[in-house]
Amino acid sequence: MPALNPWILNQLHFQAQLHYCSAHQIRTVHQAVPRVADTWRDCMSPENENRCRQVLQANWKLYDMEKVRTGARQTQGKNKGKWASILVSLCYNEGGPAFLFTLRSSTLKGRHKGDVSFAGGKSDPSDRDVVATALREAREELGVTVPTERVWGVMKPLRDTSGMMIAPVLANLGPLEELTFKPNPEEVRSDA
Repeated sequence: MPALNPWILNQLHFQAQLHYCSAHQIRTVHQAVPRVADTWRDCMSPENENRCRQVLQANWKLYDMEKVRTGARQTQGKNKGKWASILVSLCYNEGGPAFLFTLRSSTLKGRHKGDVSFAGGKSDPSDRDVVATALREAREELGVTVPTERVWGVMKPLRDTSGMMIAPVLANLGPLEELTFKPNPEEVRSDA
């Protein structure tokens, strides 16, 4: 597990506050609000998954591939007409909810080398949809196969500064201890 530590943002409910609060203050808040732990445990419950799937269902219409290609042709910038997908990976680490991030290799070309990011990349003509792109990119970058049934849905597309449209695909990978990662060193730093 130590090799995964740079990729994992764990203990989401307190990590953002660590720079602003002392450990004593955090412990006091945690003790004063014992139900917070239950709330975080429930965040990836089957009920919440079903609710998320229902809410995200409306976004599928934004990804009709013919409309995606037509809409992408209308974008601006050097990446006009191009789409990419990212895999927003929910997971469990040591029993708590977490997100899985990658640290991009510093040997990559372009402005995103060395960035912290979600696994993802440009669509390939062989990809049948934006979900296939995200899952393929996760497999290529991390060496992990995410079954399509783990995908909860797609979020609304985003446009990056180069004009490329980005499709965020939300999936629950489950406990990290149960996954085997084989990071591609050409794409992901595994030495951090």
